[in-house]
Amino acid sequence: MNKHILRTMAFSAAVCVSMTSCAEKKKTSSDNSTSIASAIRDIPDMASELLEGSYKLINYKTIDEFDNIDRIFSLKEGGYIISSYVDSTDKNDLFKANSDFSEINALTLNAPEEVSAADESYCDISVSPDGEISALYTLMDYHGHELPKEYDENFDYDSFYENITESKLLCFYNSELLAYSDGTVILTDGSTVEKLPVIEENSEKEYISLVRTTDGSVAVSYVYYIDGDYNKRAQCIKYIDIENKSYGDTIYSCDTAGSYNLDMVSQGYDDYVLIGSDYKNLLGIKADGTTEEILNWSDADTQPLYVLYAGNDEFYCWDYRSSGSLQMMKLVPRDPSEAANTQVITLGTMYDSYSFEVNEFNRSQDKYRIKVVNYSERYTAEHGELDPEADKDDWQKRDAEMLKYMQMDIISGNAPDMIVSYDINSVRLLGEKGILADLYPFMENDPDINRDTVLPNLLSALESSDGKLYCLAPGFDLRTLAVKRKFFDRENWTVDDMIEVFDHSNAEHRYDGDTKANMLRTFLEGQSDLINIEKGTCNFDSPDFINILKFCDRFVLEENTPDKMTESKEFMDYHTDRANWIADEKALLTTIYPGGDSGLCYIKSEDFGGDDYTMVGFPSSNGKGGKLSVWTQFCICEKSKVKEGAWEFIRSLMDPENNFGYPALKKNLSAAIDNNAKVFTYNENGEKLEVPSSDSKLDGRVIYPLSKAERDDFERYLLSCDTLSGEMDYEVQSIVMEEADAFFHGEKTAEDTAKMIQNRASILVGERS
Repeated sequence: MNKHILRTMAFSAAVCVSMTSCAEKKKTSSDNSTSIASAIRDIPDMASELLEGSYKLINYKTIDEFDNIDRIFSLKEGGYIISSYVDSTDKNDLFKANSDFSEINALTLNAPEEVSAADESYCDISVSPDGEISALYTLMDYHGHELPKEYDENFDYDSFYENITESKLLCFYNSELLAYSDGTVILTDGSTVEKLPVIEENSEKEYISLVRTTDGSVAVSYVYYIDGDYNKRAQCIKYIDIENKSYGDTIYSCDTAGSYNLDMVSQGYDDYVLIGSDYKNLLGIKADGTTEEILNWSDADTQPLYVLYAGNDEFYCWDYRSSGSLQMMKLVPRDPSEAANTQVITLGTMYDSYSFEVNEFNRSQDKYRIKVVNYSERYTAEHGELDPEADKDDWQKRDAEMLKYMQMDIISGNAPDMIVSYDINSVRLLGEKGILADLYPFMENDPDINRDTVLPNLLSALESSDGKLYCLAPGFDLRTLAVKRKFFDRENWTVDDMIEVFDHSNAEHRYDGDTKANMLRTFLEGQSDLINIEKGTCNFDSPDFINILKFCDRFVLEENTPDKMTESKEFMDYHTDRANWIADEKALLTTIYPGGDSGLCYIKSEDFGGDDYTMVGFPSSNGKGGKLSVWTQFCICEKSKVKEGAWEFIRSLMDPENNFGYPALKKNLSAAIDNNAKVFTYNENGEKLEVPSSDSKLDGRVIYPLSKAERDDFERYLLSCDTLSGEMDYEVQSIVMEEADAFFHGEKTAEDTAKMIQNRASILVGERS
């Protein structure tokens, strides 16, 4: 049914990177096995102690000549060589700047003939303090074969990729011989062009980059997969032995499976051969391969940045994601007295997903300072890392366990000042028990974030049964089921409506495109009357739920799909065909997530082949089948002494520069829906352009922009949705799925299954209320 990848799984996989490191630290961080409660108690009331020995970020200079800056190399004579990767040309552009960046000139490298003769090539550049430029070219040889421009079922893709070979070409250029961008040919000393062997021949590399050490030696940094296992990454930095055309001694290595590798490695200073960054710290790498923490990124109120030592314990730095112009900044030691009157606000979260917003808030003012208490670090310390390939149930178990940690600290009186929750049931229960503050009083006194400015359907979805608002979210997505309008033309169908549509259909894949378990999960999305978490009641033994079980039993236990590894062609053919099942009327039902640029246009054009469709919602008895999906909910704890500061942080999130879903504020909704209903493309410079004509063709596909009537009708539907998806507690859902599995395998009747679910769920829900 659902051919889209669930965003929740992508999110979980993205944030669940390893928290381990191969680094030895100057500063000793708290042991992850220490309870979060102790960590919260140990946080000082004033920020001065917290910020002792830390750095702060200040703006230095804006440079308009650059786009997508990679690295900057300092020259002994003064000034810099700057490498900038340009997407449109797929190459690195070089510039030379003086010491204060007031004079900037373009440089051009003349690549050897081997580069232009290669079937594919890419280049990594490094520069020594003396101005010698090293260019490491990776050359790919297809051995006379060529990939077809479009998918060709008769082409042997496996053989093509297996037979590609690569070689390395290392070239040296003296920067004094480089011409400026006036077309002058650059001289290259041919004797310094050396072919190097493939690094770690039997290991698949993730990336390779060229670096220069403090003394100007050339080295290569690369990450590879241990024994071909994509879940086990290792890193190595080696000298390049130019004379012997080989790789020399290892400078640094980290082969701890699952470790978080060093990124943005560059020239060091003082005792450091190189410097590099992990997700937490800027580290110095010594000649013996050990590392030391130089600064903590979070304490500096920033994400990891590229840095260049500027002397006097200061660093030039820049964001590698810069586009259009480069904002040069400086990291300078912070004077703790600057924060003498700053109040610390603790933010409890299960992930590190809002570090960017926390940093922005901390830099924006000096009255408050957010300190993140990350419960995932405690989970990792006690249980280890979860395999990124784990299924959705395993991720949900992990989330549920972290949620318990947070709840235990809150209930025991060691609550953070704020929490980020991913579970609306926990929010409502904690609010009912007086642990969370009602946010409506804050909104009553706020001119920008109040009942008149926030979407009423979002407030209704988040509001508890006692009329209080214990959480707020900056935005949301929409989740709903959809069918072609010719099969059903009314919104918000019931369970009986859905069953009747299936009964009258002859669609080839109506029962084998989803499993029994997946269909049951689909039903649970819309059955909000099965549980009342606040009253502690359940209704799983009703005739409606028994009918749901019986209907789900029509589907297959497992989908019969070709194996990706052993049946690659059949696998691709199957999924190519499956992508068109709804449009070709081989299947009836799909889950849609109408959001993002041109999202509605692609749903109509691709999923439904240009035909009209009905957003029927998840089957429900109360007409509330369309669901708002709120990924994060921000709450303030009632016992916090800095509630006003916590509210300031929440309100700072409510009007983001970029909305990836639908915004919470009324003033931003119209533009978000317009982007969803129009067709956009991108030019060669990456600029977004609207395609205004109807029946527009993009990449050979016909795309149908929405009419004004269709666009306005979608807005009406969106605003009519005022309940949340995923409202069923994970442990209750686990009970449902466990008992239903026995029914699906013929071990008990639907009636007995419903009774068992009712008994077990009632006990659990009753205990929690």
